[in-house]
Amino acid sequence: MYRGPGESKDEIPVLDFDLNVQIKGVYLRKIVVGFLIGIALASPHITAAISNNQLSREAKIAVSVVSLLSSLLVGLLASFNLKRDM
Repeated sequence: MYRGPGESKDEIPVLDFDLNVQIKGVYLRKIVVGFLIGIALASPHITAAISNNQLSREAKIAVSVVSLLSSLLVGLLASFNLKRDM
């Protein structure tokens, strides 16, 4: 601790330290990045399902929804750096 001129040496010693902390909207940015990653991951599967003429309309919708939801989940996990223990 730095004591300037004129300060008493008889004071109780104090340990001062600063924490370099920034508070900002990190969660919103990570969510947006996660959604963008998820959409990028899901787009080839959705395109393949929609362009497949052998699938019924309901099957195309089901494949698209499942692909989008699972890819969004993976994108959010990737953006929040969540790791699974092995």
